[in-house]
Amino acid sequence: MATENKQILLVEDTLTQAMLYQHMLEKRGFQVKIARSGKQALEQIEKEKPAVVLTDINMPDMNGFELSNAIKTSDTTRDIIVVLLTTTLSPQTIFDCINCGADEISLKGLTEDAFLQLMKRSAERQIELKEPASDLHACVTEADVSSEIKCSNRQSLRLLLSIYDLLVKVQEN
Repeated sequence: MATENKQILLVEDTLTQAMLYQHMLEKRGFQVKIARSGKQALEQIEKEKPAVVLTDINMPDMNGFELSNAIKTSDTTRDIIVVLLTTTLSPQTIFDCINCGADEISLKGLTEDAFLQLMKRSAERQIELKEPASDLHACVTEADVSSEIKCSNRQSLRLLLSIYDLLVKVQEN
C-alpha cells in the first residue's frame, strides 16, 4: 500500500474489539471502516476498495481464511493487502494463512505500540522481486501431519517478513 492510501477495512465480529482496533488505528492517521462479518466485508469492498483488510480469523459465517481466499482469488481485489489477526502462531495457522493467500499475520494481544508499528510496516512494505514471480508448491510434514503449501514468491516473502517483525515485537515485550 502506498503511504498516501491509509484506508483499512477492519473485519471483526466482536464490537468491543472492533472499536478498540479502530481507535488505535485512527490515532495513527489510518482511515478505518468496520465490517462485522466476512460477507459484510466483501459487500463493502465492492463499494470502496481499501488498501488493507485487517481481519480476525475466527468469525461466524465466513472466517478470515475464507475471506482472504475470496479477496485473493478475485481479479479486482487480489492486490488488496490482507492481514490476518490471530491469537496463536501454530504451524497449522501459518499453513492456513499461506494457503488462503494472506499477505501478513499479526497477533492479538500485542501492546498498542507494537501492533501499530506492525500495521505501519504492513501498510508501507513494498516488495520488488528481482526475478519473475512464480508459484511455490511444497508439502511439509511435521509431527506426522502433512500440509500442502501453495503461494507466490511475493506472498511467501511478505509472510516471512511479517512473521519476523511479529517475533521481534513479541521478544521485545
